[in-house]
Amino acid sequence: MTTFIDIVQLHVKAGDGGDGCVAVRREKYKPLAGPDGGNGGKGGSIIFVATHQMTTLLDYKYDKYQTAKNGQIGLGSKKDGASANDKILPVPVGTVIKENNNVLADLSFEGASFVAARGGKGGLGNKALANKKNISPKFALRGIKGQSRDIILELKVLADVGLVGFPSVGKSSIISVMTQSKPKIADYPFTTLVPNLGVVNSQGVKFTVADVPGLIPGASSGKGMGLDFLRHIERVSIIAHIIDLSVFDNNRNPVDDIKVIEQELAFYGQHFRGESLSDKKRIIVLNKADVVLSEALASNGSKYNLNKILQDLNLEELESFGWQIFIVSAVTHFGIADLEYYLSGEIVNIRKKISKQSKIEPKVINISAKQREFYVKKVITKTGYYWQIIGSLPELWVEQIDWNNQDAVRFFSKSLEKIGVEKSLQEQGVRIGDEVRVGKGDTPYIFNWNEQF
Repeated sequence: MTTFIDIVQLHVKAGDGGDGCVAVRREKYKPLAGPDGGNGGKGGSIIFVATHQMTTLLDYKYDKYQTAKNGQIGLGSKKDGASANDKILPVPVGTVIKENNNVLADLSFEGASFVAARGGKGGLGNKALANKKNISPKFALRGIKGQSRDIILELKVLADVGLVGFPSVGKSSIISVMTQSKPKIADYPFTTLVPNLGVVNSQGVKFTVADVPGLIPGASSGKGMGLDFLRHIERVSIIAHIIDLSVFDNNRNPVDDIKVIEQELAFYGQHFRGESLSDKKRIIVLNKADVVLSEALASNGSKYNLNKILQDLNLEELESFGWQIFIVSAVTHFGIADLEYYLSGEIVNIRKKISKQSKIEPKVINISAKQREFYVKKVITKTGYYWQIIGSLPELWVEQIDWNNQDAVRFFSKSLEKIGVEKSLQEQGVRIGDEVRVGKGDTPYIFNWNEQF
């Protein structure tokens, strides 16, 4: 039996870009015929792809470090280094990817993908850096390091209908009848150690049904197994409260059971971002009717008098919830067809509503314009001050420059001047000898300002 794992922590590291090459083309009678170095290859990215072929995150429980390959360095004769292949990591449909409690991606359908760590760009060789002002560069750019991050994969089972209720009320039995699946069934608490999932086909409509095990008083605070599986209720469209008619007497009331579970859902819902759990449609399913209602159901057939049965069992208070009530028997299959028919109709309506809401125009971001943005700020310290230049392009150049190569350093200075850094510093009052730092973090490039910048 496959172990069900629905949450894992991973460290992902994309491949680094290959360095560009410095080379000179040599021909007969032309020993120095011009720059000839190729570009470095791109590093491989880490990409997650959702698939129905997986139902658990078990593969990543014992393989928590996922690394893509680096791009190769450029070579002479204008030979670019080979780019590394992306590392494709399959995950179950319904996987949410988080970083520091922030949702990065929600892979909620087959084929949905997310680039968790982007491979580093390869550095330019001196052939690509040549221009009219510098026809033979004696430097190349280094490759960019691939992204690295710690993430959490969290699987939330995708189902249209979620069955909730105390242990042993018959949730697994109902799923087995409705979907022809064969979950483990027995009469003791916590029989279901993982969410069972099955597909129902009613009136030409296919929808999925899942049970949410371990919902007992205190589940939302970690008691039992509820906290581990409550997250799976976030996905469902309809919540079905399953009630065991065979256990109720004067000392126990199904209304109290429903209130307990609703309280746990409410406590959990306080930490749930997105659609409120209280907005989800509810129904009540009275199971094991064959045990206590065999005579009444036999005499009335499928057209039983629900109000009279509720009165006879002193369960009229169930109507106070205002939810649709069904009486079924997973053993005799009584009422199952009516339940499936109702659910199929509701699911169709819900899907139509979701389809209309999902038609949103995508935002278009001008990446090239955004990359040219930078800002200069004066940072006051205990011993004085310094100027800090922050922006995507300047920070990128800091990583790519070989600081031991004076030609490369001059290229860096010219590049900063070209995007307007020099003008911005002068407008804000920079003085000769002032310390200037490019980039943020622990390793900025530091130099003293002078007129030849």
